[in-house]
Amino acid sequence: MSENFYQAPQSEEGIAQQFAIAGDFIQLQPPAHLPSACVKCGNQEALEGENTTLVYINPWHFLWILISPLILIIMYFIFRKTIKVDFYRCGECADKNRFWRNMALGGLLATIAAIVGLVALEDAFAPYFALAAGVLVIFSLVAQTRRFHGL
Repeated sequence: MSENFYQAPQSEEGIAQQFAIAGDFIQLQPPAHLPSACVKCGNQEALEGENTTLVYINPWHFLWILISPLILIIMYFIFRKTIKVDFYRCGECADKNRFWRNMALGGLLATIAAIVGLVALEDAFAPYFALAAGVLVIFSLVAQTRRFHGL
């Protein structure tokens, strides 16, 4: 049986804990420092430290867009919750993250190039550039979600 690195620590009176387990969730106290293990695979060797800011907003707040996008933006900045988190990835998982980040960026740049081609070239080629731009946008979005799959 392997050791669970994210098991809730034993509480000691008078000492604040970094994180606690509440059901299926990890509750973090700022500044959050996760244990020295890869967050994706649990490997403890060849770790690369990363830090990021996690942002949460209740999904119900997105209904404000029905009234106005400006109100949605204002409510987003009022009600969002952020926390800075330090965590680790092993070399293999970090390489996969870099690969998908580069694929998403490349897809975005290719989409921009396809849109420029759509505008600049004659009408005969417009459907092809529009199709290419649509496919590249979808590819970029998929690559971006693959980057964050499993954090």
